[in-house]
Amino acid sequence: MRVLRRLAAGSLASLLAASTLAAAAGSAEETASRLDPLVARLLKDGDVPGLSLALVRDGRVALVRSWGVKDASGSAPVAEDTIFEAASLSK
Repeated sequence: MRVLRRLAAGSLASLLAASTLAAAAGSAEETASRLDPLVARLLKDGDVPGLSLALVRDGRVALVRSWGVKDASGSAPVAEDTIFEAASLSK
């Protein structure tokens, strides 16, 4: 199960990156409104408890968004300062 969750997290990250790039042409509010339903579905489909994302445009943080909970066994929501384990996501 842990391996499947890691694969789902990697796929989720890739899909979010592509979606964010596609949505980056609009305002931060437009991007957020496009990402919210997509992220909710991907979290559910990938059995991923939570996610935090920052969109940087022209060297400045344009959007910070968090979804879900910090871990599968808890109910504490993901926040901007939540620390995630991110091993080998760039491979």
